Amino acid sequence: MPHIEFFQNACCLFQGNEGSGILCDPWFNDGAFIGSWALPQKPHRTPIYGIDFDCIYVSHIHPDHYDLEFLCHQPKDIPIIIPHEKIPILYRALLTNKFSNVIRLKDRENLNINGFKLTMYLPFESPRFDKEILDTENVIDSAIAIQNGNFTMLNTNDNFPTKESLLALQKELGKISLITILYNSAGFYPQCDQDLTHEEKISLKSSLISNCIKSMLDVLSSVDEETIIVPFAGDYILQGKNSSLNKYLPVSTPTIAAEILVKNKYNAINPGSGGIFDAKTLAMSRQGRCYSIEEAFKRGNDLTNVKYPYECRDFPSLIDLRSKAKKAEARLIQRLQNIGWYDKSSILDWEVDFYSNDDKFIYKLVINHESKPKFVLKVQLDTRLMEGILNREFHWDNAQTGCHLKFSRSCHPKWSPDLHCAMSFFHL
Repeated sequence: MPHIEFFQNACCLFQGNEGSGILCDPWFNDGAFIGSWALPQKPHRTPIYGIDFDCIYVSHIHPDHYDLEFLCHQPKDIPIIIPHEKIPILYRALLTNKFSNVIRLKDRENLNINGFKLTMYLPFESPRFDKEILDTENVIDSAIAIQNGNFTMLNTNDNFPTKESLLALQKELGKISLITILYNSAGFYPQCDQDLTHEEKISLKSSLISNCIKSMLDVLSSVDEETIIVPFAGDYILQGKNSSLNKYLPVSTPTIAAEILVKNKYNAINPGSGGIFDAKTLAMSRQGRCYSIEEAFKRGNDLTNVKYPYECRDFPSLIDLRSKAKKAEARLIQRLQNIGWYDKSSILDWEVDFYSNDDKFIYKLVINHESKPKFVLKVQLDTRLMEGILNREFHWDNAQTGCHLKFSRSCHPKWSPDLHCAMSFFHL
């Protein structure tokens, strides 16, 4: 009997008419984003290759979708379906880990596999803060349509669609039986912004949650009223020392999102972890475990003593760290020139000052040495993490998203999303 079993975040398992299964965006192990992210609940189970599934879809390389610990326990020849990225970061990572059967699909390319028809969709829109950089920024997300018999599931995960793209997809795919849609945000704001007071962080947290829900409702206004909506790809908390930031984390729950959708006359469900949706009857055959935000944050508090990967290392000397940072600065400037970003005032107007967690000065990064920067971004971080970022063991964006960095600005509240994005190139 074809059905979809839901786990947490963006993970689900679609088992089809012929008994085969496709597992989407596995995340079963706490510690995503350099150890900081944890699941709101313990997984209800871990699916088994050859029994539950025989292929995997990974939408992008972010570790709450690409659980390397789980993947490394699978056969190296398992079919892994991924987007054909402009810059093949996920593809290279899979090859590095010896996976030999990686199937890359281009935008709107189809694949028939094990009784499923798959259609890949690359990013529906460019980044919201700068519409001009789609051709130069490494846009990594994807979505996928999975068809089995007369049932069509559109799994958008983190690839948040537009109203226009959803209308086009409904024309291309015909009747869409079920859509999964992002309902939460992920990032470092407001919880890592040192310029904000406690009251401001609480207020901004509420505003961001409301904005995410409003965006979801706005996009879904173009969806057929019979289509079933599942709030998806937003389940996480912080563990380790960063769990103290959970009170500021701008996250809701699938339960709250589904209730709001129902109040707005949408055909919405919250399957919960372990919930099973019957693709024949178009109804839940088993309700899974749901969680409240209080329960999720309690789990984060219970995991306060978890250590991050860099916390098990020795501290580097500041002399060595400054030497590496100087070389990385030169490479950052060269990379910005290569992608045509070096003349962007939203980057060149800034200097970035690095400080240790105990507020010792580490390094001043100046991207434009020909003129004096107008603004200063102060970044406070563990020196062991900074060394790992410079050595390319850890990634700047993962450190931001994992809330390992603290920020303050000389021109608060002005800030530059372009600068935060450009810092992903600051490494050797």
